[in-house]
Amino acid sequence: SALAMCDGLFTIIKKPSIGTTIELVNAKTMAKKIYVVSNGYGHHPWIRVYADAIFQDIDAFKNFMVNMR
Repeated sequence: SALAMCDGLFTIIKKPSIGTTIELVNAKTMAKKIYVVSNGYGHHPWIRVYADAIFQDIDAFKNFMVNMR
């Protein structure tokens, strides 16, 4: 799968999505890093369990990535 070839998963969650949740679970089972941007659903238990980091907006994610270097 494409996910198997990736270093991690980045997703923007604007509304509930079973498909996105399944991708989070699949990424976690492959030991991938999972980064989520969500202004309304970051508090959801499944997202909190599976995401390595949750950001309120894209700028917060960009700052995180810049500071990882």
